[in-house]
Amino acid sequence: MSARIETHGLKVDKVLFDFVEEKVLPGTGVASEAFWAGMATLAHEFGPENRRLLDTRTKMQERRQRPLGLAL
Repeated sequence: MSARIETHGLKVDKVLFDFVEEKVLPGTGVASEAFWAGMATLAHEFGPENRRLLDTRTKMQERRQRPLGLAL
């Protein structure tokens, strides 16, 4: 498992964290603290709905892969 950075209640892969810090944010005028606080807000606000949608997708894929079992 790769290293994680904890920030604002998020556990972020170190590679992603470093990329955002070193390549994305510089020159944008967005402070690191503001970016990660915003990401945490989004993750906590939309996380439960995203999980529900992913669960629905998994169930649909499982149904699609089952034989139809049609009686002819």
